[in-house]
Amino acid sequence: MKDLQQLRKRLDQQNQIEAILDEYIELGAGIRHSDAQEYVNDLRAEDGVLEGEKQEA
Repeated sequence: MKDLQQLRKRLDQQNQIEAILDEYIELGAGIRHSDAQEYVNDLRAEDGVLEGEKQEA
């Protein structure tokens, strides 16, 4: 009986890990298809920081 409990615990842990990894994969899905500099430029544009401009403190 104890062996079954340990097996169930390991399966539950594996399912939790897979669920967490699936979330990370979904979060990164839009990023992977773009170039890193393009992504940074998009973030800067959203924040209103353009290339060549200095950010005021």
